[in-house]
Amino acid sequence: MALPGLRPLMLLVGLVLPTLPGSAVAQAASGARLLDAQAAAAFHAGTPAEYMRATGLWNRAAGQYLAMGWTTDAVAALRNAGLASSKVGADSTALDYYGRAADLQDPVASHQMLVLLDESPLYDPAGRGMAEEARFVGEANKLLQRVSAGQFQPVSTAEDAQKALESLVRSRLATITIQCGSRKAVVELRRWRYSRSQPNAPWERVTTDVTLRRSPAAYDVRYRDPTTNRDTTIMYQCADGCTVEIP
Repeated sequence: MALPGLRPLMLLVGLVLPTLPGSAVAQAASGARLLDAQAAAAFHAGTPAEYMRATGLWNRAAGQYLAMGWTTDAVAALRNAGLASSKVGADSTALDYYGRAADLQDPVASHQMLVLLDESPLYDPAGRGMAEEARFVGEANKLLQRVSAGQFQPVSTAEDAQKALESLVRSRLATITIQCGSRKAVVELRRWRYSRSQPNAPWERVTTDVTLRRSPAAYDVRYRDPTTNRDTTIMYQCADGCTVEIP
C-alpha cells in the first residue's frame, strides 16, 4: 500500500557505474533497497519511536543511493525522512531533509532559499512594515510547499519564516571573505541575532585576509576603526556568501 506523501522506490535499470564492480553494485543496491523497505515498514507502524527509526533508515538509504549516483532515489529517501521527522514534531530536522533534497534536484528552489534569507525584513527592524513581512512570509510558504511537496505546514510570522529558511539550509555553508587591503586587521564575527529570545553567539576572532565557510545567515562583524580607534560593528547578510571590506 502506498503511503501518503511517500514517493515509491524507483529502480534505475541499466545505470552504468564504472567505479564499482558488478557484484558491488548489486550488493549496494540491495542494501539501499532493504533500508528503504525497513523505513517504510517503520513509518507504517505509526508510533513516535518508529517514525524516528524510519527517519534514520531513510537518511542511511539516501547516503547509499548517492554513493551509487542514484540521485532520484536519494531525493525520494530524503523527502520521506523529512515527512517522518515532521510526524514527531521535529520540524527543523524535517526542513533540513527537505532542503538537502532540493539541493540535489531543484537548483531554482535551492538558490531561492538563500535569496529569501538575504532579503529578510528582520534585518531592518526599524524600517520593516506589515506589507513587507507579509510578502516575505508568503514567499517562504511557497518555497516550503515546493520543497516538501505540500507536506509542511505554512508559517504565519516573519520570525517563523526566517527560522524555517535557516533550517532548510542548515547542512550548507556560505563563503565569507574578510579583507583589509594592504594591512592586517583583527576582526571578530558572530551570527546575527534576529530574535530577542535567541542567546548571543560567541564572537569568533580572525585575522585578515581570510575566507571562511560558515552557516548561511547574517553576521555581525566587529573591528577597531583605525581613524577613531573605536570598535565598529556592522551586520552583513551572508546567506548567499559575502565579502567584508575592513577600512
